[in-house]
Amino acid sequence: MYTKRLFVAITLPKRIHRELSSLHREIMGARWIPEESLHVTLIFIGEVSQEIFKEIKDDLEDITMTQMDLHLKGVDLFGPGDNPKILYSSVTGSDYLLELHQLIKKKVKQYVQVEKRDFKPHVTLARLKHSEPDLLAELLTDFHNFKSPAFTAKDFHLMSSELRPEGARYHIEQSYELY
Repeated sequence: MYTKRLFVAITLPKRIHRELSSLHREIMGARWIPEESLHVTLIFIGEVSQEIFKEIKDDLEDITMTQMDLHLKGVDLFGPGDNPKILYSSVTGSDYLLELHQLIKKKVKQYVQVEKRDFKPHVTLARLKHSEPDLLAELLTDFHNFKSPAFTAKDFHLMSSELRPEGARYHIEQSYELY
């Protein structure tokens, strides 16, 4: 059976990619996300059949939402304190982002079970595996006050991910304009 691994995201402008690349440090166990793969996940969908993929793709067309100005702020960790898994930067700047998340969630939950945890808009910067705590602490201290320039989200995307040993490869399946 043919399936796709899907999520919905906002991509970042190249100038924000450059800002984020300034945060990179050599830290054992940190696999930095390539610039071209950086994005804000609005909702993770998971593996779906071709039929469900088409339904979701079509249903997302019905969403109308305004463009929004966003920025990234600070760096932090997801995962247990002694073994964090993700280094990220928070996305702030617009209540419209939370509203967009809710609209997408409402469309998608007709077809798949969606995550129950609270939506925390962020950009994953690195995946961590047994990373050096002292170097992570230093990075968090150094970039605690990081703030990117504002950028305007003019669209969102239904994306697929192809898992590979060197990391996921993302493909935009469909784009949806924000007005």
